[in-house]
Amino acid sequence: ERYRTCWWIHAGSDDAIMADLARLATQLRWISVDESSEIPQETILGKLESDGRGLLLIYDNAEAPAQLEPFLPATGDAHILITSNARGWATLGQEYEVTTWPPEKGGQFLIKRVQNGADLPSAQKLSEDMGGLPLALEMAGAYCSAHGLTLKRYAAMFERKLVQVFADPENAPREYHKHRSAAAAFELAMQPATSCHPAATDLLQY
Repeated sequence: ERYRTCWWIHAGSDDAIMADLARLATQLRWISVDESSEIPQETILGKLESDGRGLLLIYDNAEAPAQLEPFLPATGDAHILITSNARGWATLGQEYEVTTWPPEKGGQFLIKRVQNGADLPSAQKLSEDMGGLPLALEMAGAYCSAHGLTLKRYAAMFERKLVQVFADPENAPREYHKHRSAAAAFELAMQPATSCHPAATDLLQY
């Protein structure tokens, strides 16, 4: 209710940022669909500065401040959230570090989240396998609750999904595997949503 629009921007490359900003401009009817592929960067930033009230822009997986700064509105009322594995963002705003949970805390969270009589060792093992990432654990807990799954059953599905998602080294190089848990949990969560409504595939991609 606080924002009229929350917009997720894939910030890993300049082209991806511009594509998502153009989609935002189309969504807000600042430009027409026909103009979205040719809209100048300065035009979108100008609209964000003059008409940014009620907007939350999430620049996800940004590489570095110098790479991202040209795509940020210099002024205005839009709220900006940047996620990154890199450090050194203090020049652009307040930094917050998201820490991982130890197996004990993650296991307790899963037991309370699922509430189906899960045993603590299984919950702790799944938390450890998922890297202790709060986002991944929340997705796992929500999935189990929605589908009546035990944590052991989810753990088996999670492991199979890891093999599927990361089997191709071109799509998932070895250095990315340490960030694997949230990706696999999100893939699992997408399956029932897209089964219920095929259009959800396109929606969830953005």
